[in-house]
Amino acid sequence: MEQGYTYIDVKPTIPASNQTTAFIQNDVLFDWTEVRIPAGVGRLIGVSVLMRGMNGAAGRPPFDVYFSKSNTFSLGNPNSAVDMQPNNDLLGALSITSAQYMTGLNHMEVANMTTASRTTLPSIELTRNEHRIYIAGVAQTGFNFSTNVETTALEDMSDTTSNLGAGGVGLGSALDDGSGGSSLCLDKFAPGDVIHAEDDIILGEIASLTATTITFRYDGVKQYSNGGLVLYDTPVDIAAWRVQNGTGATDGDVTADFELYNIHPITLKLSFAYGA
Repeated sequence: MEQGYTYIDVKPTIPASNQTTAFIQNDVLFDWTEVRIPAGVGRLIGVSVLMRGMNGAAGRPPFDVYFSKSNTFSLGNPNSAVDMQPNNDLLGALSITSAQYMTGLNHMEVANMTTASRTTLPSIELTRNEHRIYIAGVAQTGFNFSTNVETTALEDMSDTTSNLGAGGVGLGSALDDGSGGSSLCLDKFAPGDVIHAEDDIILGEIASLTATTITFRYDGVKQYSNGGLVLYDTPVDIAAWRVQNGTGATDGDVTADFELYNIHPITLKLSFAYGA
């Protein structure tokens, strides 16, 4: 059998409410995240990391990634110190160090680990019967996912008809940096990002944006990641967009001066080999 390769994007969810204060060393960044693996995949050969910078500025923080064959145990609560009891389902771990980040980008970080750095890649060998693994992350320095993108007025999520745009719905007022300055949304977010307010009210997947405005999708096109799992179940119409938090009308409103967060600030791109 010829050797082949497959690539899987993994976007762990870090709730907005867990991003409102900075992480410190040995805090859980994200607990076990399921990853579906195609049948026949045999060996992890590379990991790349894409990470958004704090307030749009790259910081290149180190962190550890752990691999497990189950999620029947926990590393602990996000943005709290690791508190994990011994478990035999762990498969291995790797460290993303500051030195592994590229230095040419200003608004986000990119780090690479390949077979050239085999001593730092976990020796994860999957059998044909294993079709999923679980990934968790632990900070090894201070992490801060602040965006400085804030609402400037209460956003009535039940009254958005006037804010309909091409392909989506926007907020009613321009966003700022919390002090009256530009929010610089283009330096912090991108189309496809899933945005929540700091109290975990769901705003949705970004369709388009400007320096001070964001438009969200409501076309029912699901976003997939983690090997084919639904990452965000996009509302099928404007009515569904208004009530996607399950709260009906006014309970889902976003308060003025609330910060907005990308709940997937870290993407892990896993490279696997299969065949002989």
